Amino acid sequence: MPDWLITLVSNFKKEIFTVKSMLIMLTFFSSFFVVPAEVRIKFEEVIKIPFSYEIALFAVSFILCSFIYYVIVKFYNKKKLNKKRNELLSLIDSLDKKEKGIISYLLYSGYPYISFEAKKIPESVNKLINKGIIIQSSYPMMFDTECRFMLNSSFETFIRNELKQININNN
Repeated sequence: MPDWLITLVSNFKKEIFTVKSMLIMLTFFSSFFVVPAEVRIKFEEVIKIPFSYEIALFAVSFILCSFIYYVIVKFYNKKKLNKKRNELLSLIDSLDKKEKGIISYLLYSGYPYISFEAKKIPESVNKLINKGIIIQSSYPMMFDTECRFMLNSSFETFIRNELKQININNN
């Protein structure tokens, strides 16, 4: 099978492409049957190319549906990001002073880990682990009793982006 055919078939298998294609076809056929026959005939007389009306209608449907789909997807993604941001901000607000101190240490110390003996892990660290903010990066070995903890990478990225936004807004 030729490569271009495999590429075309794989594009049809994608869910987004299928939804967009169905939207284009729905718009095309509904426009095709709604527009009076006189307009179609006049359009083809002026252009003098066979099936020019159908081609133009399909092109307009494609452009219109692509724009609508882009706007809807952009709105949905923005809404989804705002929801996630609000959840993370409320999680940060729910932290106590000790927990925020541990997070600030991990962000600003220059050393991305914090270590504790396995039997002496503070309660605030356990709370941060349960909330998914920090993760355990090393476990105690037979003779080594030290455990290392670090910030969850997605949480760290979120915090750093928020701090950048605050700095930009303050300047």
